[in-house]
Amino acid sequence: MLSQLAAACKVRKIFAHCLDTVRGGGIFAIGNVVQPPIVKTTPLVPNATHYNVNLQGISVGGATLQLPTSTFDSGDSKGTIIDSGTTLAYLPREVYRTLLTAVWELLHETNNLCAE
Repeated sequence: MLSQLAAACKVRKIFAHCLDTVRGGGIFAIGNVVQPPIVKTTPLVPNATHYNVNLQGISVGGATLQLPTSTFDSGDSKGTIIDSGTTLAYLPREVYRTLLTAVWELLHETNNLCAE
């Protein structure tokens, strides 16, 4: 829908997907609605078929995971696609294992987890 609206010059080819708390919620805005510094932005990969972004890293608990620099390379059917219509994240095996280990370590360090 965004591509069609932008092609018709109805909106700029910009969208915002802002997530809220652990209870859910948030907004999905089409067009130039919210301006920095309120939100952080990242450009879309030019001429990509999907809404691809160049992922630079993954952090858990404020610590950036140590992953090979080639992990986030785009091209050859690789890269990161923003898809608000799916509940899954597909990760390379090495990234998944590193992420899972980091999450478990953080959970074991935290004695009292409470979703508010």
